[in-house]
Parts: sequence; C-alpha cells; structure tokens
Amino acid sequence: ALLILGAFASLAVGAWYLLRGKHADFAMKTIRVGAVVGIVASCALIVTAHSSAVEVSQEQPTKLAMMEGMYNDEVPPLYAFGWVDEESQQVVTPFSIPGGTSFLATGTWDAQYQGLNSLAQTEKYGDMDVADLPVNLVFQSYHLMVAMYGLIMITAILAVVFSLRGGRIRSMRWLQKLLLVSPLFPFIAIQVGWITAEVGRQPWVVYPSTSGPDGVSLLTNNAISQSVSAPELLLTLALFAAVYVFLFVGWARVISGFIKRGPVGDAAPAAGSADDATAAVKEGE
Repeated sequence: ALLILGAFASLAVGAWYLLRGKHADFAMKTIRVGAVVGIVASCALIVTAHSSAVEVSQEQPTKLAMMEGMYNDEVPPLYAFGWVDEESQQVVTPFSIPGGTSFLATGTWDAQYQGLNSLAQTEKYGDMDVADLPVNLVFQSYHLMVAMYGLIMITAILAVVFSLRGGRIRSMRWLQKLLLVSPLFPFIAIQVGWITAEVGRQPWVVYPSTSGPDGVSLLTNNAISQSVSAPELLLTLALFAAVYVFLFVGWARVISGFIKRGPVGDAAPAAGSADDATAAVKEGE
C-alpha cells in the first residue's frame, strides 16, 4: 500500500511539472516510473489482499459478515456499491454479482458463509447484539476501499499508456489534473481499510479469534482502564494529534521546497579538469 502511495506521489509530481510547463523530460520519466511501480505493486496487492480476506473469513467471521452486509447464512454476492438497511437487515443495491465474493475468497461460486444472526447464536460470539452493530459503516468503508483500488488501477494504466505512446500525456491536461490528485486514491483506501479493520471487530476490542486461546476476548464496553482517566486519555490523543500535525507541516514544507526547486542538474566540472582543457582547445581553434 505504501509503495502504491509513493508511486502515485511521483505521478503527481510529474503531472505538476507538466501543468506548469517545466522540466518536461524529467516529468515524463517520473510519470513512467511511478506508473510502472504503481501497477506492479497493485498487482502484488491482489495476492496479499486475497490472503487477508481468507484470514478474516477464518479468524473474524463477524467482520466478514459486516463487510458484505450478511445477516443470514448465504453465498455472498459481490457488490459494486449499495446501502445496508440495518432495520430490515438487507443490502439495498441495483447491482451485484451472485457468488462473487465467494469466488474471490475460495475460487468457487457456491461457498456459504454464516451471517450475523446465526453467528450471534454461537457460544463464541454470543455477546454480540446484532441490532447494535455498525454494519452499514463497515460495508461502506470496505466498498469504498475496493472502489479506490479500481481508480488506482485505471489511473496507473492510463498513465502508462499515454506516457509511452509518443508522450501524448504532454497535451492531455485532464489526465495531468487526474494524476495531480491521484495520491488521494491510495491515501483514502488506506484510511477506510483501517476503519474496516477496527470498526469491523466490534463489539470486541480484543476479538475472540478462532485460532486464539479460548476465553481470551474483551468487549469494548468493558475496556475501561482503572488507572487512566478520561481527561488523561483525551490529553494524550490531543498531544499525538499535535505532534503528527507538526510533522506533517514540516514534511510538506521540505517536500514542496524540493518540488519547486526541480530536478538537480549535473554538477559543474571542477577547475583544471579534462572538460576545461577540452573547452580551452575549442576556444583556441
């Protein structure tokens, strides 16, 4: 994910130079390298994402059920988008691929998964109140992450195609502007991915995993410290936020300075070097 974000930051730098009409050759090289790295890293991400999905289905089945809005046992379809009606316990969407999520997770179109209602009847997940679960939030964050991945692939492919085919991207201002904002795509994907991971574990802050020791779990409502008060926790979070804002401002100033200065050319030859001697001979001629 960070390789993709870095690659798209490179795409944005190259696009900025093209929009400003500066350092065109350097911009084209930057865009080509960034696009290739972005595509390679995105393809590798498919493999790791699949393994993560399989692990979630095995270790945290309630999270998987919320990601797909499954209240009842079913072969999960693949939704492009939709809305979870938590009162009627169903996904409202005009489009879905039957068995699509099953195929992505198992390679078959008919693998059935338990829904939230049946999971809540088991001993391991009996502390879960289905009516209080943030199902729609997890569903939306997960599908927004998938949508951002689609934008990442499309943008990287466009950058490769139009930067290699005679450099047509030099005159395509709409694509340059798209590349300029493209780092937002992986950034948003990373953030909503974390929302899916952390909110999806509710109502546990320590999830009762399948392979973990029996009886090791902690409900969020019970995760109350006896030694750290609420004001102390709030102060700690505020200080963390202040430090990260300070670091971000410093990073932005340094990086913007490098970008404005542009690529650094080759250093001038030292006095008395062979280049100086060659230049002197030419002047004499």
